[in-house]
Amino acid sequence: MIAESDRSSPLPPGTVPMGLGLAASGIASYAFLALSARALGPDAFAPLSVLWATLFVAGPGLFQPVEQELSRSVAARVAGGTGFALLLRRSVVLTAGLYGVAVAVAAVASPFIVEDLFGGQWSLWVALVLGIGGYAVSHVVRGYLAATQRFGRYAVWFVADGATKTLPGVVLAVLAVTTTGWYAAVLAIAAYVGAAAAGRGRWDTGPPVEPESAWGELTRSMGHLLVSSLAVAALLNAGTVAVALLATPAEADRAGIFLTGLVIARMPLFFYQAIQAALLPRLTAMATQGRIHDFRRDLARMMGLLGVLTVVTIIAALVAGSWMVGLLFGSEYRVLTGADMALLALASMLAMGALTLGQALVALHHQARVWWPWIVGLVAFAATAVNSSDDLFLRVEAASVVSSGLVLVLMAAQTLPVLGRSFPDHLDRGDLIEALHEIPLEGP
Repeated sequence: MIAESDRSSPLPPGTVPMGLGLAASGIASYAFLALSARALGPDAFAPLSVLWATLFVAGPGLFQPVEQELSRSVAARVAGGTGFALLLRRSVVLTAGLYGVAVAVAAVASPFIVEDLFGGQWSLWVALVLGIGGYAVSHVVRGYLAATQRFGRYAVWFVADGATKTLPGVVLAVLAVTTTGWYAAVLAIAAYVGAAAAGRGRWDTGPPVEPESAWGELTRSMGHLLVSSLAVAALLNAGTVAVALLATPAEADRAGIFLTGLVIARMPLFFYQAIQAALLPRLTAMATQGRIHDFRRDLARMMGLLGVLTVVTIIAALVAGSWMVGLLFGSEYRVLTGADMALLALASMLAMGALTLGQALVALHHQARVWWPWIVGLVAFAATAVNSSDDLFLRVEAASVVSSGLVLVLMAAQTLPVLGRSFPDHLDRGDLIEALHEIPLEGP
């Protein structure tokens, strides 16, 4: 059972630094993209935008499940007063194995990746492989920090990663560097710097007494977690990659133009994610304490806030979205119309609604229900993108709206029936950690 003082605490420990770190990461992402887009121009920025999208699919998509399972397992050891050195070493081995698979896949697919996605630039392929490695290291570090409740250090990762993107980006822009590979190199090293800054110092692995550590302790849920994580990351970043794949040679600059519109359309989500970082662990605490009415009330408030934000965002995107693209990225990128921006905003908000309901299911211990709607969404995205309008932007925008809306409907259909069931009457600290991990903290 949880102490009464904990019941009255409005937020679990660490949510404030997490929110601040997330805000810093968002600002840094916008700064780097704006600097590189203006310095490179639409043609050279297009392959960098595809690298940005693919890196955020492969990195967090592959290794966030490792972070999640490591943090839950270590948290259980800490709560039981036992050590976890062997568990930590095995997580490193598991992460290295996943990274090896990723490198092998990237090597086999390198002709396609380089020619069809990166405009023939091998330097971007190297940056992709190195960048994935940075996320591999980072998610192990973050898993340890989350499990041991070092959330201030966890937030340092976002600040250091963001600063490593922004400061070199400023230098490259001031020097008028127009080689895409240099900006790709910045993306490749940022996560390593974040991991070094957040993971500095001695790691306390608890008492020397440690129970036998079975591989199943880390891998028991890894299959469906990997599928879910990759599917979410892929659907959230599919638009930019789809534009690159569907574009004709005359439309080679369209992927970068699409990404600039997408990040403007998603700008309100950074504020909403900061609220999520605080409220979702609170929902988990309510669920584990059996506070069903409080849970329903706060979830309804979150969805209501999202609904209001959706209306405001769509109107703002329709009226001022194109102007904002020109203001931040330059007039060369002001190609998407207000209608295009409104569709991108709608798709983004629908996806955030689906994520919110998915996180509610996790809080209610229904993790197995979360993964498959995203797979259905990916199939719907591909089918719509291939079979809809001849207009490049419109077909991808339509695919984004249809797929995100479908995932939202499927999540709602699963969430509503379980809201009336009895909640657990105990608090597992790992549940709070898992709620934090279900927030997509990377990417535009």
